[in-house]
Amino acid sequence: MCIPRLLAATFAACLTCVAAWPANSKPANNKNEEPPEVRYAAMLEREYGPLGNTTEQILGREATHEPVTIVGALVYRLRAKPLDKLSLVEKKLLAVYAMKEEVDNGGFSQYFTGPVGDGSALAAQGLRDMQAAQLSKTIQKALSVFPAARPPVDQVKRAKLIDGMKRRAQSVWGVCDDEFYLREEGLAEVALAYAKKNRAQIVLP
Repeated sequence: MCIPRLLAATFAACLTCVAAWPANSKPANNKNEEPPEVRYAAMLEREYGPLGNTTEQILGREATHEPVTIVGALVYRLRAKPLDKLSLVEKKLLAVYAMKEEVDNGGFSQYFTGPVGDGSALAAQGLRDMQAAQLSKTIQKALSVFPAARPPVDQVKRAKLIDGMKRRAQSVWGVCDDEFYLREEGLAEVALAYAKKNRAQIVLP
């Protein structure tokens, strides 16, 4: 399992644990332990913080770090930026990686039924801009279950629509999940090339 997929799965597991705890209680024998989301944030900072605080610093790490780590560091920094300050390039990069994490963790079913699916159009466009041809085909197939291949941007409307076509959607998305897992390995390389090409539009907070 690649690093981003592992981190996404770990984060989801942490959140599941948090949700399972009673509001007024703490895990047994861990009274002084930090909450899982705090530990996860610290883990990300240890992983990506040393790569730098600016776009140029992070992109300048190609000689010493793998593309997956460099892009991970960019995404990590960009997620701290206010939504209204994001450039279109930044939004597409974040949408692609949000989709990747959701699909890695729970497939396209989880992606489209959750709030992250609101950005599916941006994710699809981002993959096209990155020239990730095979992954673009997979997401277009996943989108094809919706009328005109355009899922509602609103999560509630989208979930209601999915509920009415669940069997067909799950059948298509099961195939798409398998394709995505086979094809995602090269995503970091094309995402890095995209970031380098558009570095002027990537301004870290």
